[in-house]
Amino acid sequence: MGLRFRRSIKLMPGVRLNFSLTGISASIGPPGGAPA
Repeated sequence: MGLRFRRSIKLMPGVRLNFSLTGISASIGPPGGAPA
């Protein structure tokens, strides 16, 4: 269907930076926590 671009960079335990075609988002959570 469409081309999907997504990249995730782990800055440190519990902090992740997500790059996508729609923009940049940061995921912050406790280390070892389950992703929501």
